[in-house]
Amino acid sequence: MGESKEVGQYANRLDLPIAIVDKRRYGDDENLRATNLIGDVKGKVALIIDDEVAGGGTLMEATRFVLERGAVAVEASTVTLCSREGPSSGSKPHRCASSW
Repeated sequence: MGESKEVGQYANRLDLPIAIVDKRRYGDDENLRATNLIGDVKGKVALIIDDEVAGGGTLMEATRFVLERGAVAVEASTVTLCSREGPSSGSKPHRCASSW
């Protein structure tokens, strides 16, 4: 979601459309909100790719956001996985365990 230029290159190589979820953090906390969708997901399976997952908040929010905008399903992938022991930074709730 953060590296849109690189994602665009992969989409071109795979001949797939691209949509980008714009996210914002407000205040000094870790909470984020998806604010805009660039592209179209209606009637499609959305593949969400994130570069790093600690607590899963970005993936959860992006999933909610694209489903509300018409995606029929969501699959996700990440470069850096969270551990079963929970995130290593801060006291964020561990959201990944429910996906195993």
